[in-house]
Amino acid sequence: MSENDFQGLRIARIPGNVDAPDRVVMGLTARQAGILTATAVVLYGLFQASRPLLSPLVFGPLAVLVLVIVTVAVTVNRDGLSLDLLGVAALRHLRSPKRQVLAPEGVEAPPRFVAEAMSGSPTSPAPYLSPVRQVGADGIVDLGRDGASALARCSTVNFALRTGAEQEILIGGFGRWLNALTGPTQICRTSRPVELAERSIRLRATAPSLPHPALEAAACEHADFLESLADYGRLLDRDVLLAAHEVAPEPGPRLGRRVADAAGQLAACEVTTTPLDAAWTAVAIQSAFNPRLRAEEGS
Repeated sequence: MSENDFQGLRIARIPGNVDAPDRVVMGLTARQAGILTATAVVLYGLFQASRPLLSPLVFGPLAVLVLVIVTVAVTVNRDGLSLDLLGVAALRHLRSPKRQVLAPEGVEAPPRFVAEAMSGSPTSPAPYLSPVRQVGADGIVDLGRDGASALARCSTVNFALRTGAEQEILIGGFGRWLNALTGPTQICRTSRPVELAERSIRLRATAPSLPHPALEAAACEHADFLESLADYGRLLDRDVLLAAHEVAPEPGPRLGRRVADAAGQLAACEVTTTPLDAAWTAVAIQSAFNPRLRAEEGS
């Protein structure tokens, strides 16, 4: 099949808001219509209660201003969330503790001499309540009442260097996988700097123990190459994880089938999907708290 065979095909665009709520009336969702209706009812009640005290010419502009502010708050979106939801999230962030530690048993109060040295009562960090309960022997992450998840590592594909026909094949394969999803799925990509100095030092240290002088020379040459890479800029190591989530009882078998189906369908996009066992799942979770851990494991 030549590239000319794809010239008549139309690329189907996948909208980014596929999970957007339905519009029920006048282009508004049920939540937006409910908030605006409740605001109008409250304003009408205030108008009736304030009629003996305020003239309609005074109350009218104030009511219109309040209605406009509420309308803008519930209809204007930023990063996929309306302004009122962003405000609620901001308030929740301000009220939540900023310093958290892994202490499920609780955080004890600091000794008295620490408080005296800090000229007051220091604020103790709050315990971090991780949703992860345990990692099973099959690599399934138990999230308690939130269900369970299975992780898989995915390879990357150089998309920019492909021809138009090859790009359409990759997009079509990825679209078929998205259409075949039967449960919540998340793709997480992380980037972290690669430290090559330690690897080159270790390579030079082990080079004299190699059984042949040619191997030692090749090892030293490779160490020089690793050190020269730092001169071209900061190198990044990218890690792509696929997480399949289930809330149903006994989600282990279903999660295993979903990860296996994803591996088969993404293979058409030249993406290698490797399910993570218990050990590598634990490393992936720990690297979320310590990004340097993944780089140390790789080195």
